Amino acid sequence: MKINIVLLNLVFFSVLIISSCSKETPEELLMGKWETTDRTKESIVSTIEFSEGNKVVVGNELKMDYNYKYQGNGVLIMSHSDSTVIYSFLDTIQVTLRNDTLIQKKIFHGQPENVIWVRKEKAKGKNDIEGTWQREVMPEIVAHITFTDYGIAKYRIPSKQKEGTYMINKDETLTMVFPSTTYHEQAFTVTKDTLTFWGRKPGQFGSYIRAVE
Repeated sequence: MKINIVLLNLVFFSVLIISSCSKETPEELLMGKWETTDRTKESIVSTIEFSEGNKVVVGNELKMDYNYKYQGNGVLIMSHSDSTVIYSFLDTIQVTLRNDTLIQKKIFHGQPENVIWVRKEKAKGKNDIEGTWQREVMPEIVAHITFTDYGIAKYRIPSKQKEGTYMINKDETLTMVFPSTTYHEQAFTVTKDTLTFWGRKPGQFGSYIRAVE
């Protein structure tokens, strides 16, 4: 009987230890990149990223997904249709692939122009165009486009970002300090996939989801 009681106690305490170890803290749940659930008509989301060393980075990012078909003979067909953004289009683009360079030929103000993308990451797909390409669109602003193996091209342009530090206070609020601004005692709730900041007035909140590139 005593042996059974000891065994039961061991099982009970083992379950407690496992459950306590598996439960992530708010600090652990915050780690990573988040984006707002709503996009502007220009398809821009706000982002916030927490990393080791109590570092936080905020910014904006243009995120657009296109349907594409690469015909392999220098013709790239791209289309976009989404009621949440400002326009829809269907376009046939002339491109040239040279090793790790993608040259997009376009007409700008009536004049021919080459837009040059450099390969960042190559995918193991059937088309050479698959993978991630990048180009600098402004000083310190780099655009990326990823051609997936399932017919979607993901176009991303991050804005200039603002870097700061953060800490979780004893009352479980969040303080974020940036060079020109400090956000004091921000109430928040966080789960594995959602982050919500609660305003000081009833009904005020900002809702984020875990960012997916």
